Amino acid sequence: MRSSAQANAGRGWTRQLLAFSRMQPLEPAALHLDRDLKEFVSMLRPTIGDAVTLEAEPDLWPCMADRGFLELALLNLTLNARDAMPEGGDVLISLSNADLREGTQARQLGLTPGAYVMVSVSDTGQGIPLELQQSVFEPFFTIKDVGRGWDCRWSTASSPSWAGR
Repeated sequence: MRSSAQANAGRGWTRQLLAFSRMQPLEPAALHLDRDLKEFVSMLRPTIGDAVTLEAEPDLWPCMADRGFLELALLNLTLNARDAMPEGGDVLISLSNADLREGTQARQLGLTPGAYVMVSVSDTGQGIPLELQQSVFEPFFTIKDVGRGWDCRWSTASSPSWAGR
């Protein structure tokens, strides 16, 4: 049973890498993120540690999203959070309903008005210096020292192409 789960995880990682390189189209599907991301967070624990927590709003709406691409974005964000907290800290993944049917806020965010599920990742790290924050969504932005990790992950995490409704 364990090897079957590992094979499925390997297939998922391959799909995510192809999607990241834009060689594979996204496959949105109906998700219940409060349920679907519990398993993902448990898989993160060996890498991130017990400091990662998932919190979901009661009665969270289902949404349409590419599960693999969403998991890749969350993996990238949590790895960056871990790296930003060398002395340890906490990572929180929050899920909440976002009613943007009125339109004004949706348009400001570049979204079609509608009902969305918002995914938020926060950590207790030191943060990015104010003078660098305007650059965080540039594809190869990094605040890491040369030779310490890679940060092209931001281009995945900030991609509007996986935004689900």
